Amino acid sequence: MQQSSTMQEQVTSARLTVLVVEDEAAILELAEEVIAKLGHKVLCARNGDEALAMLRREAAVDVLFTDIRMPGMDGWELGRTANLAYPGIKVIYTTGFCGSLPSGDQGHAVTLLRKPWRASDLANLLQRILENQCRA
Repeated sequence: MQQSSTMQEQVTSARLTVLVVEDEAAILELAEEVIAKLGHKVLCARNGDEALAMLRREAAVDVLFTDIRMPGMDGWELGRTANLAYPGIKVIYTTGFCGSLPSGDQGHAVTLLRKPWRASDLANLLQRILENQCRA
């Protein structure tokens, strides 16, 4: 039991650094607000190139929360590039596209949060990432 409560304390006190990448300003602001209210550090980028520049500057980004359909570099390419350069980063993809999505050549299961997403769904995903980090 002691070990379980210690892990719970770690999860409760731990915080993530989340890089949100979204080309729609209102959605970017909403995501920033939701994540900050959860107590996490939030970085924001409006496109893939800006996100990669931030990743190079910020050494400890835990989660990349990226839109899939953006002008220029799409979210699939951004996620692939981030995973190659920063193997420990977790990627959550989001989209409002209603059709079936291509795999983005990910070659593995991806975490997808459909728009319009609920704050509670995003909070649950981030909580699971925290719990997995505390177990590692």
